Amino acid sequence: IQGNEYTNNTFNAGFGIHWTNPNYYIGVSIPRFLKNSLYENGDDFNGDVNTYYLMAGVITKLSRNVKFYPNFMISLNPNVPFEFDLNANFLFLDTIWLGANYRFEDSIDGLIQYQFKNGMRLGFAIDFTTSELRNVTTGSFEVLLGYTFPCETCEILNLRYF
Repeated sequence: IQGNEYTNNTFNAGFGIHWTNPNYYIGVSIPRFLKNSLYENGDDFNGDVNTYYLMAGVITKLSRNVKFYPNFMISLNPNVPFEFDLNANFLFLDTIWLGANYRFEDSIDGLIQYQFKNGMRLGFAIDFTTSELRNVTTGSFEVLLGYTFPCETCEILNLRYF
């Protein structure tokens, strides 16, 4: 096609490993291996440096009806400041989630979610910005809607925990 239009390739590939057992998980990932044309227009991010992620979490049964899910994620990239998230979620009666998140020097978040017996989940999350971005935004909120498809032949007992 004539004119100033052109096409670039934005294909990319990543790699990750996730290991889990009934009480904890740990994972590492590199979501983008290849430099592509996505950031070629002079943006500060030049696409040459990968971001590396490390994540881990545990399930602790506090009582017969309450489970505690602390977890964290660390992001490493030489072009941005050190980033990490700390999360604390509680699951009551295998039905109601109540949680909080702290993103280092950026935000504090809250979550509430209800899990229906039919696989549906409905929740609400709110984000309070604590970084300098608070000068232009107060944060955000999300409505969460999810569904876990039944799988009678799956070896995993419950996909929704991790």
